[in-house]
Amino acid sequence: MNRIVRRLVFLFFLVTTVLEVQSQERVAAGYYIDGLHSSLKFSLEYIEFMTLEGKVDQLFGYFMYDSQKIENSKLTVILKAKSMNTGMKNRDRDMWSKRYLGEKEHPSIVFRSNFFSKKGNTLYCNGTLTIKGVEKNVILPLKINAIEENKNEKLLSMSVGALKIKRSDFGIGNVRKTSLEKIFLSDEVTIWGEILLRTSGENELTALQQYRVVSVPRDLLTKYTGSYVVDGTEFSIELLDNSLFFVQENAGIFRMLYPIGNDKFIESDIGHILHFTITDTLITGITYQNGDKESEWWHLKRQ
Repeated sequence: MNRIVRRLVFLFFLVTTVLEVQSQERVAAGYYIDGLHSSLKFSLEYIEFMTLEGKVDQLFGYFMYDSQKIENSKLTVILKAKSMNTGMKNRDRDMWSKRYLGEKEHPSIVFRSNFFSKKGNTLYCNGTLTIKGVEKNVILPLKINAIEENKNEKLLSMSVGALKIKRSDFGIGNVRKTSLEKIFLSDEVTIWGEILLRTSGENELTALQQYRVVSVPRDLLTKYTGSYVVDGTEFSIELLDNSLFFVQENAGIFRMLYPIGNDKFIESDIGHILHFTITDTLITGITYQNGDKESEWWHLKRQ
C-alpha cells in the first residue's frame, strides 16, 4: 500500500513539473530589438527656455519576457554612443568627444535589468545603466502595447516611458555651478521612445542545445571585429558589452555570436555557423554554414 502511495505521489509531482515547464514555455519568449523599426529619443533644456532633442540611430538588445512571472523577465539594451545625434554635425561631434560621451574610449551605452515589477499596465524595470564606464541604478518604465504572432515570428511593440538621468552622475560635461555650461545646458536628460522586438521562435534554443558554448576573453574577441561584404551586402562584426554581434544596419539585423571553439561561432536566432579563417592575426575569410548543406556555404572577405 505504501509503495502504491509513493508511486502516486511521484507521478503527481512529475506531471505537475511537466505542466509547469510547458506553461513557462508558452508564456516566456525571447525577443531581439529591431533597431531599424525602433525609435529612442533624448532631450534636455538649454538656454533655460529651449529644448534640445536628439535620437539614437543604432539600438540593439534582447528581451526575455515572461508574462505570467514578470520577475523572471530580463532586458538588455545596447546603443552606440556615436549613433546619438541631434541633426547638427558640429554639435554632435562635440557630444561624442571625451568631454561628453567619450565614444572612442566608451563606444557603448548599456542598460541591463536587475529585476522587474508591475503596477497596472506598466512594467518597471530596475536595472543598471552604464555610461562612460560609470554604473548607476535606474528604473525604466515600460508598457507592452501589442504582441502579434504569425507562422514565422512573433512581434512585440513596447513603449519606453520618460527616464530622467543626470549628466553629472556619469561625468558627461561640466555641470559645476560656476561653469558657463551649467547656465546654458541643463543637467537633467530625458529618454523615451518606442521599441519593436521580434523573435524567430525556437531556432536559437535548438541550435544552442547542439553545441557547447565556450568562454573567450574580451581581448581575444577583438580580432574578429571589422567590416565585411558578401555579394555587395555589407555587415559588421562588433564587440559590444563583452559579446560579439553580427550587425547589418540597413536591414535592422542584430544577432549575438556564441563562441563554440576553434574560431567558430553560432549565430543566435537562426543557428547559422560562422567559421573564421585566420592567418597569423589577419582574417582572410569567413565560412558561413546554413545547416549541413555545403551548397549554402558562403565565403566572405573582409573589407
